[in-house]
Amino acid sequence: MSSSGIAFTFEKSGHIEGTSAGLPFGTPNRNDNFVQTGNNPMISREFDSIVSGSKFVAKLNGQDLLAGGIRQIIDDTINDAAKQLAKAGASAVIALIAA
Repeated sequence: MSSSGIAFTFEKSGHIEGTSAGLPFGTPNRNDNFVQTGNNPMISREFDSIVSGSKFVAKLNGQDLLAGGIRQIIDDTINDAAKQLAKAGASAVIALIAA
């Protein structure tokens, strides 16, 4: 944000991989090189207020797909166990009623 209160935003989306992505064969892609050239007239016009007292904020967001996959397996296992428990419980109640 410039000292005059004008905010400039830039966004870059990409993809990189962790250690387990290349296993057992290959290597993970750990680079997401990015170069963009161009000209923004507003930045040129506000350059003095950007240089004098501006604020720079950067954010990095990521998602671990391996952890998400493991979490999904655990959730599926718990759901399947709950279904089996409910089915066994219903069978036990029917057996008691029929006896």
